[in-house]
Amino acid sequence: MKLIKIISIIVSTLLATASFADKTTATVQKDLNLLGYNAGPVDGSYGKKTRIALEQFYKDNGGVFDGKLDGNEIKDLKLKIKQSSKNKGPKFVIKLATNDLDQTIAPKKWPFEQISNFLSKHQKQNVGDWGVNINDVENCVSLLTNWKSNNSQHQMERDRDNCIQVLGWNYYDREDIKPFETILLKWANTDNLKYKLILTDVTHDRYDVKAFLSTFGSFYAVKYDEFSYTNAQRSKVDEYLQSKLLNINEDEIGEPKRRVHCDPKKHSSIGNANLNKQVDIDICGSSRWKITIAQLLLASRFSNNDLWERGVYNTKFQLEQFDKDGIYVTWATRGALSWDYSHDVTTMLSLMTEIFDAAGYDFLNHDLSNKLKVYELFDKQFQIVDDVSILEKYAKRNYGNKGTNYSKWRKLSNKERIGDWNKATMAYSSLSYIKAHNPKLSSLIECNYNPVFSPNSRAITNFNIVDIWDLYYGSGKSKVCN
Repeated sequence: MKLIKIISIIVSTLLATASFADKTTATVQKDLNLLGYNAGPVDGSYGKKTRIALEQFYKDNGGVFDGKLDGNEIKDLKLKIKQSSKNKGPKFVIKLATNDLDQTIAPKKWPFEQISNFLSKHQKQNVGDWGVNINDVENCVSLLTNWKSNNSQHQMERDRDNCIQVLGWNYYDREDIKPFETILLKWANTDNLKYKLILTDVTHDRYDVKAFLSTFGSFYAVKYDEFSYTNAQRSKVDEYLQSKLLNINEDEIGEPKRRVHCDPKKHSSIGNANLNKQVDIDICGSSRWKITIAQLLLASRFSNNDLWERGVYNTKFQLEQFDKDGIYVTWATRGALSWDYSHDVTTMLSLMTEIFDAAGYDFLNHDLSNKLKVYELFDKQFQIVDDVSILEKYAKRNYGNKGTNYSKWRKLSNKERIGDWNKATMAYSSLSYIKAHNPKLSSLIECNYNPVFSPNSRAITNFNIVDIWDLYYGSGKSKVCN
């Protein structure tokens, strides 16, 4: 009887120990995944993936994993999470008023599936060699699949985010989707597309990682049926992109020792170099546009309402940055680059127009908090292209000018200021607006040239690799060209 009791105690102890170990492992796995280290599923089973994730965590934070998983690891992970949360903040940092966009939901099925013979013909046309070198393509694939965080040599070799345009042009020139297949699958399997935030300096990879994730995510949503993945591979990539774009931190402050969060409603502080702590313009600018489009397109592809909610919030966030005259303040503050950035307003608004239209909402007639409607933002952009000096009230802040000379820029003619981004390029990306509100601009739309390589389209850039015409024609809207 005594022996049975002893055995019972031993078994109970062993079970309790195992239970503790499982809970410890599960907690560690959860915290590692939260910090961006891929520890695999939170199942309480300590294996190779969890061990490698722990080793990498300690390596990144100046320590060494002792090989023993216990309460010390939990303590270290919790401390790191606490430190990180100080910079990240809540899910939605800026409170935005409720409006009609909040009543929309993600489409129940992909809404851009109609086939257009015209579009197919249009996309196959080419106007010459635009320098899409196959060696550049292969180099981009190699660099992006073997990503090195915060590595200046790696950044230089890939020319920051230029591989977005290289691979986009390659696709539209050669109909070659293989580079995207390879890159996205590698990211999904390894979760190696990362960066390390530096408290006192610019982290270039912070911008680049978000740019690659969002532009490639948008492309994947639109070109989904062209990817030749196995079911298992597709499931992996589907889950990866949805998770990444759902949990991406748009409100993360770069250089938190020197910058503050960007409030889209406080136009006077955006791009203001006279403030003690300047606004982190990336929070209000290009990154959020790209992320927003990706969230909405992926939500539309997978009928993911959580992702749709994020996209709606970010849409409202971006719209708050238009002043009472319809100028997008954040990009207008970029000095001599104010038009180089601002010309993309029509592209981003048009992408949103097609996405929300497909969800049953008339985005062009959406009311902004400044009493303007979205179509009036288009009106303003077409006024600006005729007179870029309209931007000068913000351009004079000369923020993030990348070394360009604002004084010299002011002396240029309007044609010189416009450069490659003429009225025809804007018309190309404004089909729904032109059709509904400004049909006289239809004559500017070039119908007989490739949508990427024509000087009057320039639709594919580092900011966007989705041809807006795919969405317009894919939703079954009436032809613009005969």
